[in-house]
Amino acid sequence: MMLRPALRVADTPAGFAAATAALLGSPEAAAGAAAQLSAAAYTHFSPAACYAPLSRLLRDLAAARRTAAQLARASAPSSGAHAVSMNP
Repeated sequence: MMLRPALRVADTPAGFAAATAALLGSPEAAAGAAAQLSAAAYTHFSPAACYAPLSRLLRDLAAARRTAAQLARASAPSSGAHAVSMNP
């Protein structure tokens, strides 16, 4: 889990209570945990982080489409002949 270093994890109610008490008993520890979680959330869930893969995909698809169009134009007959579509 990408957030695991920033989280306090407990498997039992007693463990949860102990972790909660430790944070409540130490404002410095609580502030440190809050800062870690905030940084982790920004790193993994900010709009830039969330949409980066989609943005890359769209850029790649647009580039591939431009390349295909350029190749089609380059391979088209240059004699002035026009392609005729048989579809109505």
